Amino acid sequence: MKHLVCRLLVCAFLLGGAVTTKAQGLALGPKLGTLGPGVELTAYLTDNLNLRVAGNYVAFTIKDEIDDIDYEGDVKFASVLAL
Repeated sequence: MKHLVCRLLVCAFLLGGAVTTKAQGLALGPKLGTLGPGVELTAYLTDNLNLRVAGNYVAFTIKDEIDDIDYEGDVKFASVLAL
């Protein structure tokens, strides 16, 4: 089940342009970058000015054993953008 959800999320983000919505001066769309999956919101303010807010987040745990040595680590990437 976990793998199915991951695959569906990857497909949704790869097709981000196809699922972007635009209504009344707002645009909302998914994105996928080096910091993980995220969401981007753009709002029309004037003819020459838009407001854009975006955020990304991904977290995972790495557990491995190499040459009888156990390695474990938690990785979290997060970012927020406002233009």
